[in-house]
Formats: sequence, structure tokens, C-alpha cells
Amino acid sequence: MLCRFSATGQFSTAACLVGLAVPGLQATPSRVPEAPFTVALVNGQPITERMFKHMLRRFRAEVIGEFSPPALDSAFWDTPVRGRTPRDVLKKRALAECIRIGVQLQMASREGLLEHPEFDAIMAELPIENQRRREAQRGGQVIYGPTQFTEDTYFSYRFSNLLIRLKERLGAQELAPSRQDLKRAYEREITSRHRPDAIVVQRIFVPALPSKEAARLRAQELQKSLGTGAHFDALALANNPADIPLELSLGASKGRKGSDPILVREAGRLQPGQISQTFEAEGGFNILKCTSRKPFSQRSPEEVLPILRRKLIDQAYEALVDRQIRGARVRKNPKSWDSLGVE
Repeated sequence: MLCRFSATGQFSTAACLVGLAVPGLQATPSRVPEAPFTVALVNGQPITERMFKHMLRRFRAEVIGEFSPPALDSAFWDTPVRGRTPRDVLKKRALAECIRIGVQLQMASREGLLEHPEFDAIMAELPIENQRRREAQRGGQVIYGPTQFTEDTYFSYRFSNLLIRLKERLGAQELAPSRQDLKRAYEREITSRHRPDAIVVQRIFVPALPSKEAARLRAQELQKSLGTGAHFDALALANNPADIPLELSLGASKGRKGSDPILVREAGRLQPGQISQTFEAEGGFNILKCTSRKPFSQRSPEEVLPILRRKLIDQAYEALVDRQIRGARVRKNPKSWDSLGVE
């Protein structure tokens, strides 16, 4: 097997990529052009060092919390616990998320929603967007969301909006539930033993990591913006991480599976149109707006079916993404992989 790298560890045109040991991912040879800062390839598309470090930041605090070190010293990342080191866990988790996001960017590109399905191409627009916001602010225009995006918040903003459009596109095509699927889902709904009020809320979520105090202050700023007439959904889309949906369907006595009881309780206190105060739950600071609330018995098929349709599309979409991941061709650049730090 021919392997050649430049002195800086960049891929050469005859680069050899080593297969990643991730269950369900196929391993086939691949050639790549000169591509600096490439950590791996997913179906030929690069996972760049910039994207990989973005995901390392996202999961760093989570991994530290899982290992619960008595002190975060230089030895922490390479000290094995039950056969695993925090360094390996963090890097594998970050890579898995890069793969998951990468296949979805490729899906969006195939649907004509994204010209360049690379993280770096999206992030190249960050300074342009921030400049537009500065000019709008100087001109006295209303700005929804932050006046300036960071790298982390900008990607979450762009990716969340992209997923909404992608699900809408696929939900009208290959992922559209059949009449029989909707009928079965409705029958399961009306025969459920638990029939709490049906509450639909929109949610603003500010993660408490890496700085809990900064997150608290940011949530308070958003609360003030809502008090001066800002649109709730616009603020949510501009600030929520990519994995936090805008809308939640909850019950006053039984929320979605795995819901934080505090989240369910605060939603249960709201009537349609009301906005909650900022509260802490699910690892961050939350603000909720109730968009509808009705006793189970008042929900007609016309009201329930659109909700069930969105739920079925979401389930079908996640299943499609899982299939795309299992079939993805993933290759690592071993020199970049080994040299990247997590500290």
C-alpha cells in the first residue's frame, strides 16, 4: 500500500488513508488531492481540522464530566479508566459527530439546498454575516439573535435552519408518511393510557457550558429582547444549538420521553401566548413560549395529524441519516489524527 505525506503531514496526491474502526462504516481505498488540515474524509468530503476542533469544543466538558477527575491536570487526558482514556473518548465522539453532520450536509447538497457541503465553506460566510449585522445595527435596523455570531453559534444557526429546509424537502418526497402510517399513529395516540393536556411550546436554550455565568447573562439578554418585542422563533433559531429543536410537544402531566421534570413543570404553567421566565434545566438556561394547549379530548384529527406527520417525518429522517452513516466511506489521515490535541 503506497502512503505518502508531505513534511507538514498534509495529504499528497498519492495519500493513503487508514480505515476507521467504527461499526457499520465501510472501508474502501480512496485517493484525495492536496488538502491541508484534513483529519478524515467522509465519502470523499474532508473533515477539516477546523471542523474537528469545533466538535472537540462541543464535547470537551461532557467528557470531563463523565470521567469526573479529582483535578484537571496534564495527566487527565491520558489516564485510562476502565480501559478508555478521556482523550480517545473525546476524539472518537467528535469524529462521530463530524461524520453525522457531514452526511447531512451531503444530503442537503444533493437536494440543491447547499452548494458546497463542507463545514469550512459555511464558516467562510461568518465574517460576511457579522459585517451585515454590524451595518444593520448602525442603521438602526432590528436584528434577531446576537449582534455578532461566534464560530460555534454561527454554525449551529446555519445548520439548524438547513435541517428545517431539508426535512421539509424530504418530508414532501421520499419521507412523506402514507395515509396508513398516519392512521396507525392516530389510533395509537387516541388509545394511549396517559392523556395529559397537549401543550406545544417554542424553546430558547442557552447551554451552560463552557461558562455557566455567561450563559445565564445571555439568557437574561434574550429575555429582555422578548420584552421589547423581539420574535421568539427568530431568537430561538439564531441562538439554539443544532440539536435543540425550536418546538416541543409536551404534556402537563407527562412530557416527551426523557424530559427534565423542570421543563415539563414550567411548560405546564403556561397558557397560549405566555412566555416563561428564564429557568435552568437540561444543562442550560431555557425560555419557553406556549403556542397551544388543549385537553386531549378536544384534539380533533385535523389538529393531531399535522403533529403526528411531523413526528413520523422526524423519525424517518433520523433513520435515513443512520443508514447514510452506516454506508459512509470514512478514512482518517493518521498523521493529523495522532497529532491533534484536545487540551
